[in-house]
Amino acid sequence: MQTARIPGTDLEPSVLCLGTADMGAKIPRADAFKLLDAFVQAGGTFIDTAEIYSDWVPGEKSRSEKLIGEWLTTHPMSAREKIVLATKGAHPRLNTMHINRLAQADIETDVEASLKNLCTEVIDLYWLHRDDPSQPVGDIIETLNALRTTGKIRYFGCSNWRTDRIRAANDYAAHHGLQGFAANQPMWSLATVGRAQLADQTCVVMDEAMVRLHAGTQLACVPYSAQANGFFQRVSSGTAAAMNTT
Repeated sequence: MQTARIPGTDLEPSVLCLGTADMGAKIPRADAFKLLDAFVQAGGTFIDTAEIYSDWVPGEKSRSEKLIGEWLTTHPMSAREKIVLATKGAHPRLNTMHINRLAQADIETDVEASLKNLCTEVIDLYWLHRDDPSQPVGDIIETLNALRTTGKIRYFGCSNWRTDRIRAANDYAAHHGLQGFAANQPMWSLATVGRAQLADQTCVVMDEAMVRLHAGTQLACVPYSAQANGFFQRVSSGTAAAMNTT
């Protein structure tokens, strides 16, 4: 499997990243372990999860992270060193999506929880899962750099952030000699997304302005829903249709 270096970092993960949102929920432990094993055996080294993954299922929280942490403990330390482990935090609680969680205490709390869940001492790539436009980007960048200084995260990125906020955050980092976002994780695929159909309007979809940002700065893009949630598997090869999907 091919690898690619994330610009501005020493991370060189596989170009295919294994998303794990359903592990611990729709995908039970035994099947999840088989998928993780098969991915690594095929040369995959990039695993992406989130502190909130599987929380839409009643019961235990952070099942995806905990399952991956358990899987990592079944492998030798050398295996962990080959994995680029990414997770996301600072997401609103699902029952109170209107209450943002991007203050310093929120970020620090979620990082500590993810480290424990994943049974690891450091997170290779830490994503902020949502934005809070009322929070100054400078405060956010300062918090993330402090976590990097203490060795809890190596690099960080953003998910579901608008282009102007990403640019402002990285401009702040550059002006103050700090690390900025190493990557961006928007919704992006070959399908055209019908924005009005999105159940979660806090999701940010790749648009022309964001494409220009990536092209002009070489900021890495690690999209989610890259297969349009299986949409193209449901379209017959002989069908020509306007493709709008969530």
